[in-house]
Amino acid sequence: MDDVCLRLLSLAGVMILFLAAGYVIWKYGSHKVFFLLWLLILGARDIPFYRIVKVFLGICGSLLLAAMICAGTGLIEDYTYARADGAVRHALGTGSPTNCGAFLLFQILCWWYLRKEKITYYEAGIAAVIAVFVRQYINARTAAGCIAGVAVIMCIQRFFYQKNERQGKTYQMNSVLSSLLILSHIFAAGLITVASVFFDDQNPWMVKLDSLLSTRLMLGRKALNLFDFKWFGQYIRNFSHAEGLTEGGYFYIDSSYLQIALM
Repeated sequence: MDDVCLRLLSLAGVMILFLAAGYVIWKYGSHKVFFLLWLLILGARDIPFYRIVKVFLGICGSLLLAAMICAGTGLIEDYTYARADGAVRHALGTGSPTNCGAFLLFQILCWWYLRKEKITYYEAGIAAVIAVFVRQYINARTAAGCIAGVAVIMCIQRFFYQKNERQGKTYQMNSVLSSLLILSHIFAAGLITVASVFFDDQNPWMVKLDSLLSTRLMLGRKALNLFDFKWFGQYIRNFSHAEGLTEGGYFYIDSSYLQIALM
């Protein structure tokens, strides 16, 4: 009985610390999304990650599909944005084309996670078709590139699984490669942050890299010129094209790593 009480007290202490930290970040930064993430972390305790992903895909995937169909058929408004080169970008029931592309990418990643070794070349082909759709119709280039990359890796994964099945073996990824993939988001965050800090629009190769990343380095550098890093974050209002601003009024920290670090 004493052990149970001790565990409950320990859990309560951790929850109080988490909630206090989340409240401070929310209070200083005025961004409630971080506080909500804190609550999500606490609420997800002891729930298998597989189940969380399955519920997320079922609910969010269904809502996204319904929104896209309704926007495509005219039942709800489809926000469109015109690029400087004349291309038209479709939001398809979401807040922006970028969000729509990102939502599709994460639904595909969730599907891939749930399917694991059962993933087939047909499913990889569907992902490739979605990548083309995202690039041509939604016009979200970064998301399209990521989805296309996922489709390629799906094919590589399927190839190695089948190869090992024929040899009567169980596929096991190289431990070094597995570790690098697990830490890839940390490496990406560090790389993007450092590249943004040292971005120089007079440096040809950095300008080229910035162009491939849809000017995210330039936008990150602009944010760093205007704001400092603070312990508990800060409120930063982003102005997107959806605000209906005149040319030159656009300001959006279009780099999640820097946006989270600054805000």
